Amino acid sequence: AIDFDTIKPSVVRLIVLGEGESGATGTGFVVATKNGESLVATNCHVVAERARDDSLIVARKNGDAVEAYKGVVLWQDSLKDLAVVRVENLNAPALIMHRAGPKQGDEVFALGFPGVADDDASIAAFAEAHSNSHSHRINDPTGQASRFVEATLSKASVRRIVKGTWEPGDPVPEFQIIEHDVNITA
Repeated sequence: AIDFDTIKPSVVRLIVLGEGESGATGTGFVVATKNGESLVATNCHVVAERARDDSLIVARKNGDAVEAYKGVVLWQDSLKDLAVVRVENLNAPALIMHRAGPKQGDEVFALGFPGVADDDASIAAFAEAHSNSHSHRINDPTGQASRFVEATLSKASVRRIVKGTWEPGDPVPEFQIIEHDVNITA
């Protein structure tokens, strides 16, 4: 059985705070931690549109606490849609990567932050609480900001496993594509 309460502190929400109404959010997870500094893997499309002066915030729910940290993009690759972000003082355990591939029919889970599940009240509460915070811990007396960093959990199964690329002529070598039916958007 998977203990999701031990996994949640290592699953983070990335927030690009842009000028005016611009911005983006996405999910990341800790892949390494050393001396309090964590490396977070995410999708390149989450961080790719940020401007030089945009802020990258890495937020999580750690027990009952809401925490926010500054993130710095170390590496990104748009063809692989991957990025690595450095987060000082996050001090979260790295998720253990499963080396054996899944099999058709295996149970799979999605744990993260689908933007479609966001509501204006929790977004506004998080933004206000973050701007009023003078530390990593965010004061959230109403509980609204906490909703913004509460991960969604979905469960389903592996439907098929194939080798391929996303598009014909793609310069990326073939890789394993795992088709699953876990709902990651709601």
